[in-house]
Order: sequence, then structure tokens, then C-alpha cells
Amino acid sequence: AAGVVFVWPRYELQVLRTPGLSSAVLSIRSEPSGAAVLVDGVEVGVTPLVMDNAYPARSVPVQLKLKGYRVWTGAFMGGKKSDVAAELKR
Repeated sequence: AAGVVFVWPRYELQVLRTPGLSSAVLSIRSEPSGAAVLVDGVEVGVTPLVMDNAYPARSVPVQLKLKGYRVWTGAFMGGKKSDVAAELKR
């Protein structure tokens, strides 16, 4: 991945960008936080998550999984700045 992710107090994520690289950022958060994030069927981290959106320019499926909650399913557009916010239900 191109960039470094830092977790600041209060669980806010900041991404330090490497000059000359794509500025498409994917931000995924959930309430409650700590859910496993699967993008296109591959686990990529836990919420809150900020990463480069280097996925192909199409609708990309995303799932959030947290024990005791229903699986949340959605999608985002690859290759563009995207924010995904999910409220997980029991």
C-alpha cells in the first residue's frame, strides 16, 4: 500500500499521502467500530479504516462483520474518493 496510516486518540485515522500517487481514498467506518472489513471478498482490516482506493472503476462489494451483529453488505465505486458508513444491527 502506498501511504502510512496513524491512529490518533479517539480512533481518528489520518493518512499521510506519498506525493505523485493517486488521491483516491477509501474510508470505511461502522457503529460500533471494530468490525472486520471484507472488500471484494478479501479481509483488509477493521473499522475505522482508511486506505487507498486502487480498486477498478466499478461497483466494489464490501461487507462488515462483527460478532453479535448482522453482516452488513454494501458497495462503493472503485478508483474514486469513497466514504462507507454502516450502522450495524443486532
